[in-house]
Amino acid sequence: MIMAEREIFWNISYHVIFYLLAAFSVVIFLGGCYRNIWVWLQGWPGKNTLDLSRVFSATLKQILGNAKIFSRDLFGGLMHMFIMWGFFILFLGTVLSAFNDYIFNFLSGPIYLYYSLTLDIVGLLFIVGLIMALIRRYLLKAGKMNNLLEDPLVLFLLLTIGITGFLIEGYRLKAKPEPWLSWEPVGAYLAGFLRGDALQCHVTIWWIHSVLSFFLFGYLPFSKLFHVITSPLNVILETLPSEVMTLEEREKLTQEFSRRRLVAFDACTRCNRCETKCPSNVSGETLSPRAINQKMKVYAKTKYRVSRLVNVWLKKPVTEVSKTVVLQGEEAWMCTTCRACVEECPITINSLDIIREIRRSKVEEGTQVPSMVGTMLEAIFKYGNPYQGPKNKRTEWAKDLGIKDLSKGAKAALLYFVGCASAYDNRLQEIARCAAGVFSKAGLDFGILGNKESCCGDMPKRIGEEGLLEELIMKNYETLEECGVKEIVTTCPHGLKMLRDEYPLYRKKLEIQTESEIKVQHYTELLARLIQEKKLTISKKLEKRVTYHDPCYLGRHCGIYDAPRMVIRAIPGVTFVEMKRNRRNSFCCGGGGGRVWMEEFEAREKISELRARDAAEVGAELLITACPFCLSMLEDAVKTAGYENKIEVKDLAEVLVDLL
Repeated sequence: MIMAEREIFWNISYHVIFYLLAAFSVVIFLGGCYRNIWVWLQGWPGKNTLDLSRVFSATLKQILGNAKIFSRDLFGGLMHMFIMWGFFILFLGTVLSAFNDYIFNFLSGPIYLYYSLTLDIVGLLFIVGLIMALIRRYLLKAGKMNNLLEDPLVLFLLLTIGITGFLIEGYRLKAKPEPWLSWEPVGAYLAGFLRGDALQCHVTIWWIHSVLSFFLFGYLPFSKLFHVITSPLNVILETLPSEVMTLEEREKLTQEFSRRRLVAFDACTRCNRCETKCPSNVSGETLSPRAINQKMKVYAKTKYRVSRLVNVWLKKPVTEVSKTVVLQGEEAWMCTTCRACVEECPITINSLDIIREIRRSKVEEGTQVPSMVGTMLEAIFKYGNPYQGPKNKRTEWAKDLGIKDLSKGAKAALLYFVGCASAYDNRLQEIARCAAGVFSKAGLDFGILGNKESCCGDMPKRIGEEGLLEELIMKNYETLEECGVKEIVTTCPHGLKMLRDEYPLYRKKLEIQTESEIKVQHYTELLARLIQEKKLTISKKLEKRVTYHDPCYLGRHCGIYDAPRMVIRAIPGVTFVEMKRNRRNSFCCGGGGGRVWMEEFEAREKISELRARDAAEVGAELLITACPFCLSMLEDAVKTAGYENKIEVKDLAEVLVDLL
């Protein structure tokens, strides 16, 4: 009985040429990898350590399961799954074949049969995936993707390698039929249709297949295919905890980017998913997270190219180019820091951090900074708020409300951190008054910092003004410590992000001493818990069709989606409807990232008006949000978009205060 197996060099001569080509491609591959890794190492290293449980979870869901690729794109998910696993398993099959021939013979009998069947099935799916990729890129998404010459080259190269692999099998089985043809179904099927001299065709196609495979292997580190290495690496690196750097640490740096960011540049495949979710891009503005990543990648590769480094070593003159020059104009300021691009990116590239680094450089150089941004930062420095409001007027909103002032020695279990917008903006002061009313009706023991409250630092953080940010953080910690604050509630998601997530990181870096950690929560979390515990009951009805806008900083930044909805659903008589874009897929109001302090950029339509239209499409009579900036932006948008008498915009606190 013939044992099922396959000779690796059947019908092939000139083995030495094969080995020379293989060695050459390996050298080129390793050289390309070394070049890329060397560039990464020019960035500053992170100091946080990986959490293995988070790495394991991200590996299963994002790397192996392609969860984010499948999100709202089944066709794209299946396409990538077929190509990714096909590429990996076929490569593994080649490695096992070489191992079997040179080291330990094990591919024979039943093992070989299952091995052969697996490669046939996977190879067919690989080809199907590549055809799906061509259909998706050039038909389904024609004109919507950033196509370069490299894109069809890579797809057709992979497709040719896959097809020639099956042709080799087909001609081999035609020339040398085997008893186990059913275990090689694709090759056996092709063998019935193939014509010509089987031996000659086999050897010709075998060499074509081998040369193309070696070319692909050597080309990989220099192409977008390098993402097979960098994408998993970026996913793993993005599981690292957030890290901040003090101004003093930055001044000692000679590098322009962190190693994480340099890896991210190489991981980007220009899939354009970030663009499809970027509110700035969708509205017709010129910002493209994908383009920024690619420009910075070219900049980094140019700066560290071998010829330039040789000239530096030889002390020859080289032209210095700043990253702020690479990204000219207003693009960096168009970003609302909504984090939609990060959520949408299949490999979680953090474009926000990249854009913030560029903004920081522009602020540091004092070039290309919008005039209103400069005025806003100066106001925060002088007055402790961006509204240029006198410090002694910060509590005007609370006049006659009888709220405890912790800065004057009063004691309370809970601090209500009001925030600049609700303290100084005439319209937004209503949020603070209503929130205080709700807290009082809920029987909470709360107070405010009075005129000692200062800007939380959100604007300087998003703009990149590190010095001002650190001053505010140290000043606020001092005030919180003086007033004995143990727990904070805020109506501003931007303040929540700063106080809950950013402050503890800076506290450690700036070596600020505090008695204990301060618990920080958004008021919707607090109210949802009180409702759950039956400590708060909404007694009056609100018979309206209501929808809820997820503020970007409450949702995507802080992960709070259910609490506001739980409170809204607890209101008797409400008909609650979700907008098409909700939760992690929510659409920005257009005011984040400091844009509330900037002039409008040229666009087809305002970001806020696009969001107002979302509410109109579901027939909402009342649009509820839980952020002062969202309220301001959406209230204006409802008027300018023509929905003024159809949709009312309110903060959740404003809705609740009269219903308790």
